[in-house]
Parts: sequence; C-alpha cells; structure tokens
Amino acid sequence: MPCPEKGGVITPYEEIWRKIPPSSGSNLSWILQTTGDGNTFIGRIGGGFIALQQGENGFAARSESWDDASGKWVEKYAIGPLEGSPSMVAIGERALDGEERWTIGETVEVQGRKYVVRAFELLA
Repeated sequence: MPCPEKGGVITPYEEIWRKIPPSSGSNLSWILQTTGDGNTFIGRIGGGFIALQQGENGFAARSESWDDASGKWVEKYAIGPLEGSPSMVAIGERALDGEERWTIGETVEVQGRKYVVRAFELLA
C-alpha cells in the first residue's frame, strides 16, 4: 500500500501498536451507556472524551480533549445532530463530580441524563 512517510511509494503493509499514556495527567477511564434506550455511549480515557449517539434524527459523534495550556476541554471533532449530546466542553470542568468513585453497574447522572457505568478503571 502507499506509504505517506516514503512519498507514497508502494510498500508492504505494516501495522504498529504502541501504548500511549493518557493525556492531562488524569488517571480516570470509563465508559457509560444511557439507561432506558441505551442509544448513547460516552467514554473518557484521561484527557480524551468521546460521545456516540443514535437518536431520532440520526447518528451523532463528538470527540473532545483536555488542553493543559488553557485548562479547558476543547472540541476536536463533531458530526451529526448533536442537540442534547453529552459534552465535557459544556460541563466546563476537568472532572465530573464524584467520577473517581464510580463502580461498574452503578447508575450515574451526567448533564441531566442517567447512565450505567459499563467500564471503569483508574489507570496507573
């Protein structure tokens, strides 16, 4: 396949995986799913946040990251009808109240919506 690092020259396919530490110094990592319809998933790994939502008006996704320089969450990518879609930018804080104590299976509230904690880990 074409290799961008070699000016587009066709080279054998090579896949490289490496461990990337979470950004922002936060060690929180979780995945939440809305209660009831289950159509919205949100997740955080350190300073990265993603929301995926299937609603009546179609599919929506957003990606945000924590910016150490400004001390704020910044939207990186958004597509689809995002009305009501969860956002760390809208929350405006580095951490959700009590998120460091969440447990798998617990119901928590984020921006007025209830979610079930599907995964949770304090990263080393």
